[in-house]
Amino acid sequence: MAWVRWPLLIVSIWGLVWMFGLLAGLIVYPHLLESDGLRVRNGHTIEVVIPIDNINEVRAHTRSLMESRTVQLDPEDNQHLIIAMSSQVNMHVHLIDTQTAQLPGGNYRFSKLSFWADDTGPALLRLRELINGPR
Repeated sequence: MAWVRWPLLIVSIWGLVWMFGLLAGLIVYPHLLESDGLRVRNGHTIEVVIPIDNINEVRAHTRSLMESRTVQLDPEDNQHLIIAMSSQVNMHVHLIDTQTAQLPGGNYRFSKLSFWADDTGPALLRLRELINGPR
């Protein structure tokens, strides 16, 4: 039975290494809220930058999604870009002007962006401070 155990052990170790690599990618590339813009990221392949001057409103509420894809357009509103984490989002940003983002799967035009933030409270307060501050 050793001929079964060794390949399964190797596949199991490879799976653990892959999962830790995925987790590390999410930790190394977090969302960033800077004085001039919001940078929404998911790993090293997904990044959307929104200038603070283009943000009209920001809200926080959790929404579960029907699809499990990370990047998707809302089926009810094709101007609503969603960057999900485990089929959920909890931050919703409404833009003043439509924006374009080049992401895996193509170019997306959007006027709303929803994404998952680990701690919505401080992010929401800081975003509202930046939006209501001098432009």
